[in-house]
Amino acid sequence: MHSTTGLNRSIRILFLAVTIVALLSIATQVDEIQSSLGQVQWGVLPNALLMTAMSYLCMSFSFATVGRLFDIEMRQRDIALVGFVTNVINHVVTSGGVAGYSLRYAMMKRDGVHLRDVVAISIMHFYLTGLDMIITLPISLIYLMSHVRLARGLSIGLTFLTVILVCLAILAAILIFARRWRRIALRTISGIASRIVRREIDPGLDQFEESMSRGLSAMRRTPGLLLVAISLIWFDWLASVLTLTLCLEAFGEHVPFGVVMSAFVIGTMIGLVSLAPGGLGVQEGSMSGILALFGVPFGKAILAAVLFRAVFYFLPYMVSLLFSRSMMRDGSQSRVSAAD
Repeated sequence: MHSTTGLNRSIRILFLAVTIVALLSIATQVDEIQSSLGQVQWGVLPNALLMTAMSYLCMSFSFATVGRLFDIEMRQRDIALVGFVTNVINHVVTSGGVAGYSLRYAMMKRDGVHLRDVVAISIMHFYLTGLDMIITLPISLIYLMSHVRLARGLSIGLTFLTVILVCLAILAAILIFARRWRRIALRTISGIASRIVRREIDPGLDQFEESMSRGLSAMRRTPGLLLVAISLIWFDWLASVLTLTLCLEAFGEHVPFGVVMSAFVIGTMIGLVSLAPGGLGVQEGSMSGILALFGVPFGKAILAAVLFRAVFYFLPYMVSLLFSRSMMRDGSQSRVSAAD
């Protein structure tokens, strides 16, 4: 218990130090930042917005495709909209996914989708989405360490982070695809939960197990549908990296794809494991630091990272608010009609 507390404290101190260093670096680059702001190539922005739209479109329909694997009885367009709104919320709010997934259940419940099915498709989609980042993270680190001479401590830290994430991915694969181990894990969860909440939760876990088994059976019957979902997720990832590339080009920096990929993957993963809301500040500082290691002026790197935050996170969030209001209003109207 004490060792876990100490580890958490060390992680917080590390991310605080990264943030302080980033802020100090920004303070020393004020002149360069002001100069870069006066040279923005705004003509690149429409292309960045287009890539952002492509990314979220692929993400939304990959979620809808996973929903089809689990026989969710909703229109593809409606499932995609639910996926868009809830994933945008999870991008900007740090709550372990609770905020987005709670809203997801509220939106899908009115169409008769059970909680067990919402949880099952959410877990599967999250796993498939996380795989692309986890697969490319070691590639990004190898690319970084083969092109830039890093401090020994930083190399060890990044390698340790990669090992942890790969191990978690392997564990998740075992729990998702190995039915025997999944049942053992669910029984363990049931035993722990029963002692904490003083009530049996076996029926809910049994229903979840049934949903997962049904979805995995559908994958074996229709592997083409699974391939479509995975392809859409990879196109989502590619469009995300291209959005950051265009944000850099807006400040006159034409950066090789491998460099941008390394900055995007490492910066995003560090932002995810930080405790900052949506990785705000930590992600930008990490991306800028990686880009600076490859020779991109730090002032332009931080501005490009901030522009990426605005284009890829804040603007989609504002759009999602319009959709979420419309969807909840439609849901209220449908319930009123049903009552009449």
